[in-house]
Amino acid sequence: MSKFEKLINEYCPDGVKYLPLEKILKIKNGSDYKHLSSGDVPVYGSGGIMTYVDKFSYDKPSVLIPRKGSIDKLYYVDTPFWNVDTIFYTEINETSAIPRYVYHCLLREHLEQYNTAGGVPSLTQKVLNKVTIPVPPIEVQRDIVRILDNFTELTAELTAELTARKKQYEYYRDQLLNFEKIGGVERNIVWRTLGDIGKVSMCKRILKEETTPEGEIPFYKIGTFGKQADAYISRALFERYKSQYSYPKKGDVLISAAGTIGRTVVFDGEPAYFQDSNIVWVDNDESQVTNEFLFYWYQTNPWKASTGGTIERLYNDNISRAKVPVLPKKQQKRLVHVLKNFDAICSDLNIGLPAEIEARNKQYAYYRDLLLSFDCSQFVNAERERERERERERAGARREDEIKLLQYVFGYARVSVGEISSISRGKVISKDDIKEHSGDYPVYSSQTENNGELGKIDSYMFDGEYLTWTTDGANAGTVFYRTGKFNVTNVCGLIKVDKEIANTKYLMYSLQIEAPKYVNSGMGNPKLMSNVMERVSINLPSKEEQKRIVSTLDRFETLCNDITEGLPAEIEARQKQYEYYRDRLLSFKEN
Repeated sequence: MSKFEKLINEYCPDGVKYLPLEKILKIKNGSDYKHLSSGDVPVYGSGGIMTYVDKFSYDKPSVLIPRKGSIDKLYYVDTPFWNVDTIFYTEINETSAIPRYVYHCLLREHLEQYNTAGGVPSLTQKVLNKVTIPVPPIEVQRDIVRILDNFTELTAELTAELTARKKQYEYYRDQLLNFEKIGGVERNIVWRTLGDIGKVSMCKRILKEETTPEGEIPFYKIGTFGKQADAYISRALFERYKSQYSYPKKGDVLISAAGTIGRTVVFDGEPAYFQDSNIVWVDNDESQVTNEFLFYWYQTNPWKASTGGTIERLYNDNISRAKVPVLPKKQQKRLVHVLKNFDAICSDLNIGLPAEIEARNKQYAYYRDLLLSFDCSQFVNAERERERERERERAGARREDEIKLLQYVFGYARVSVGEISSISRGKVISKDDIKEHSGDYPVYSSQTENNGELGKIDSYMFDGEYLTWTTDGANAGTVFYRTGKFNVTNVCGLIKVDKEIANTKYLMYSLQIEAPKYVNSGMGNPKLMSNVMERVSINLPSKEEQKRIVSTLDRFETLCNDITEGLPAEIEARQKQYEYYRDRLLSFKEN
């Protein structure tokens, strides 16, 4: 029994009570800070810290709840702070609830569901006071906070690491794009103005009365392009303006010319309209400089904005006169490739630290909701399975690192099939099944004739690149390479290779040598079962070397077996030549 389970049994034998927020805390308004002097006390608004002042409005642990705007973003603060009127703070009765526990509970509540406004999202004290949360004894709250904080602390560490990576990326980006001098080496670069590269363009102005909530086409202003639209226009107006006035091509780089000067996004080609003089682009044909290169160059270019008006602005002349280095296309391509990789590591939610942070956030939300449901058995089972999964991941990662190290030092690593693949079995498919369900998908079994194919049925079990081997009978240990959609019978095993480590065809060629050595023939019926196949050992070189070996062996196999190439083709050609002359010679016709 886990500690958490024991606490629930001890302190909540009759279940956990739920209380409205008004029973455990007081919600307080914020106020303006502009009369205060600067200092080290953070000032919170609905978007986070705004500035720092010399006085605080509250100095005890509190949960800050946005009143307007980003109402889904809560803040836990345990140091003195000031808050403005767009965000509430809470005075929590700590004899009833631990502030950090309240924070986790309110995150689970998704307070955005209590929005009371049709425009800017808003929350009221009246609504918030009625929100109920589970309030177990303090001892139970403390253990829940301990568990959940482990997740958030890891996320905080990963976020700090991501911040450091972003700074590293910006450093290397700036170094790579420093075309005056880098590494003490002068570089001869041809420079052109953006006006030489292409015309600076902008859309026609859209009047406020031309926008409509029912419009189909999003309209973007300064800070929102590439994000959430400010308004919408009708498709008819969009098509008319698009045909009559400037409009970007897919791939063009849009530049913010006011407000967030120099902010850039790549136009994705989807129907959209942009604020005229505030969002511009260079009508670039990419004959000299690619748009991808310009995108990164714009991020480091010191834009010279005009300051004569009410706000700073980039006018077309400012942009046209900006100089850009014109590199050979190959160099542009290589530089963009490097920066894209850096960018992806720092930003892409599918890879690197962003993916890890996203995974940890999901994990935190999962366990938060599970813990606060107070279903102990469900939590304990999930935690045990997660620990087993973590151990499998750790063991797999350690072994993969070991394999790569051995490959680097010695040229290869000795591995078992089970370490580099997953193994499964087929199912019973009879000849009657094949007759009754005839179709297009092959059924592979133990025989070697016809590549092991028994026939074809109308469904498939597997789709992709696999190896199969015969587990029973005279052909036990015979290995085949399979691709596409297919089925295997119960006398076949199936191997799915981890492609991060091994090449499927390399494993096939290796097992054609090694697998027969593991066949057990002692009981009359030869066998090579899954538990034995997992232990079959092979030499595994680097992936590059595996690929080279596979390429060589594939060519030999083609020369020996393919009837369209090599000796079989030559034999067939000679046979046809023989038959031709045989028929001519034995026709005895006069010419």
